[in-house]
Amino acid sequence: MTPKNWLKLFTSKNMKKTIEFAHKPFPFTKWRKLDFDQVEKLYIGEGNCCRCGCGGEYFEPDTETGRAKIWEAMEEIEKFHKAGKNIHSLDNFIFEIQISNEPDLVFCIYTKQ
Repeated sequence: MTPKNWLKLFTSKNMKKTIEFAHKPFPFTKWRKLDFDQVEKLYIGEGNCCRCGCGGEYFEPDTETGRAKIWEAMEEIEKFHKAGKNIHSLDNFIFEIQISNEPDLVFCIYTKQ
């Protein structure tokens, strides 16, 4: 995909992406289908801290940057699932993956309930 097409994709308010993945609300594994339209916000930042925003940044789908970051996070979740890695969840609406150990960095997707 060319950079021009990426720009067109992320400036569209009608972005469509659906992924399916297994996640672990401990101690069980569940399947979940996630549509781009269901994402409320995304946190990218430190994993071993609160989620108030002091250790990272929040992105929402109403901005071009937010849409691009959410798309990237969904792509990463899909890769994690295909690689058999753990996708942690809380109450089936918050999903988190650790994207790096040094520094401890996570993507945390919050979905609409």
